[in-house]
Amino acid sequence: MKKIILTLMLLVATIATTMAHDFEVDGIYYLINGNEATVSCKGTHYSEYSDEYSGDVTIPATVTYDGKTYIVTSIGKGAFDDCSGVTSVSIPNSITTIAEMAFDGCSGLTSVTIPNSVTTVGYDAFFKCRGLTSIDIPNSVTTIGYQAFGYCSSLTSVTIPNSVTSIGGDVFQFCSSLASIVVASDNTKYDSRDGCNALIETASNKLLAGSLNTTIPASVTSIDDYAFSGRRNLTSIDIPNSVKYFGIYAFYGCSGLTSITIPNGVSQIYKYTFSHCDGLTAIDIPNSVDYIGDYAFEHCSGATSINIGNSVRHIGDYAFRNCSGLTSITIPSSVTSIYDGAFANDSSLISIVVASDNTKYDSRDGCNAIIETASNNLIAGCQNTTIPTSVTSIGAYAFSGRSGLTGITIPNTVTNIGSSAFFECSGLTSINIPSSVVKIGQYAFCGCMGLTSIAIPDSIATIPYYAFKNCSGLTTIYIPNSVISIGSQAFDGCTGLQNVICHAKTPPSLYSNAFNYEQQTTLFVPNESLEAYQAHSKWGLFYRIVPFLGAGPGDINGDGNIAISDATNLIDQLLSGDELPAYADVNGDGVVTIKDVTDLIDMLLNDGN
Repeated sequence: MKKIILTLMLLVATIATTMAHDFEVDGIYYLINGNEATVSCKGTHYSEYSDEYSGDVTIPATVTYDGKTYIVTSIGKGAFDDCSGVTSVSIPNSITTIAEMAFDGCSGLTSVTIPNSVTTVGYDAFFKCRGLTSIDIPNSVTTIGYQAFGYCSSLTSVTIPNSVTSIGGDVFQFCSSLASIVVASDNTKYDSRDGCNALIETASNKLLAGSLNTTIPASVTSIDDYAFSGRRNLTSIDIPNSVKYFGIYAFYGCSGLTSITIPNGVSQIYKYTFSHCDGLTAIDIPNSVDYIGDYAFEHCSGATSINIGNSVRHIGDYAFRNCSGLTSITIPSSVTSIYDGAFANDSSLISIVVASDNTKYDSRDGCNAIIETASNNLIAGCQNTTIPTSVTSIGAYAFSGRSGLTGITIPNTVTNIGSSAFFECSGLTSINIPSSVVKIGQYAFCGCMGLTSIAIPDSIATIPYYAFKNCSGLTTIYIPNSVISIGSQAFDGCTGLQNVICHAKTPPSLYSNAFNYEQQTTLFVPNESLEAYQAHSKWGLFYRIVPFLGAGPGDINGDGNIAISDATNLIDQLLSGDELPAYADVNGDGVVTIKDVTDLIDMLLNDGN
């Protein structure tokens, strides 16, 4: 046994002596690797410390610790991660590797010189170094990693030396000030042919990164992911007919672009390709395109018109979301799939037409909407939509963001209202949810600030989370006996809420923050259920809980109807001088007075009785 224990102790000691460990000299932390040292963060993991270094940092070529001298050969992973106080770094000639995320998030870094000894710049090495205006890449560097200089928004110029043979994707993404890209003329892997001010992969003719002054050569056949992303001051670009492919995010955030011509050879526009190109005034998709990806033209808020080519088959999720200047849409006969929210939050839409020979979708009866023919699901409407009585469901995001929509009639053929169907329809002042509806999706009426009252039909069992969140104009909510559950934040942010009239005899389940309980809102509940609501951990938080009989507040005699006889009954009770029951509190102010009579009469007059 002693021999086994001794062997284990020797093994542990051997492992301990071979494991790298941290030490600190002159405020810089190191990781030992044999006779070499790597600049490190203070902690055992790079993300544990984010502000260990600041000011001007000078890294030595050698460092002595515990009587032994080490050569400093690399800047380790995340060594200066998020050290926003670092303003400059002096790197010695002993360094061969700047590892991944070495200076990630050093937003205050304005100056760094990479010595001729460095061969590798790792992925995200200078990611989000927003203060860097220029970077000198020496001709010793062979590898530049993925996103190495991404989001360096002050970077104006880059020169790629002849030594570089590998550049990772998205290397200059969101470098909004990049005005010059030059590749050494004797580089065999990459080039800047014809003085194009861009980085091109020679063999594939793929443009990997462009600048504010790029002229795309006619020999380029594809534009890579993120190639021009974030070039806010790019005002124009001529794309030659040789280009057949755009990568994802290729022109994302080019808000200065006022027009762009998509070559006829392009067959697919992938996700986010032209997203946030706010300056575009028109979108013209050529007949060669058959696929429009998710978010492809999202937030092109300046576009007032769109031409969808007659070969387009697929329109992806949120493809044209937040195109707030768009007034009309025509869906050609070729389209066979339109995904959720394709036209969500297009607040100015007044006309939607589907080609009459489209076999998948239609705009029946001139309804100004897109309806999926087989399912009778309305997937997109506008402020001039009239919902046909043949429609059985309203799809997700169908009217989302239509701020000009003031009223809409939902026919009693509709059984389902999808998630975010009327999201932020801020101009909507009233809506009648018919009793045919059995399901309301989450966020369905979220942000409908103009609504003043809402009556949930007795066909509904669950009010989902966020369903009426931020409906700040709501003063009254009617909840039927059928409701058994109300989701998280369903009525959160309904800051004008005065009365909640809940007919459920058993208190429905309430999830977190379903209501703003700190508001002075009166909860009306069935008389026989008063104690159950008062004792409930969440319903009991309401400012005031008032019982009612029969049909609700105002049904003084409990016959199931609110009529003039209830007003006379209440007057008789007041004149009798007897102690009045709590259910006679029609307006929920905590006392029963002649005002309850006048409020009841006003209620009857407003209902037309």
